[in-house]
Amino acid sequence: MSFHGQRAYARRCADEGLSVSFPEKSLAAVVDEGRHARYRGDPITANPYPDGSRENAVWKKAWEAPDGDEAKADPDPRST
Repeated sequence: MSFHGQRAYARRCADEGLSVSFPEKSLAAVVDEGRHARYRGDPITANPYPDGSRENAVWKKAWEAPDGDEAKADPDPRST
C-alpha cells in the first residue's frame, strides 16, 4: 500500500473511531518523496507531513533543493 493509500485508510478508520498506526518512514524515504514531488511539479504545499514535524522539514528541504545544496545556490544552470 502506498503512503497516500495508507493515509486514506487511516482517515477512513479514524472516521469509524478506529486507531491505525503504520511503521515510520526512514528520513531517506521522506527525502525521496520531497525530491520526486519537485520533479513531478507538485507545489511545496503538497507536503503531506504535519507542520513542525521533522519529516515536514526534511521533505521541504528536499523539495527546495532536489539535487542538493548546489541546486539551491543556482536553481537554473542555464541562467549563467
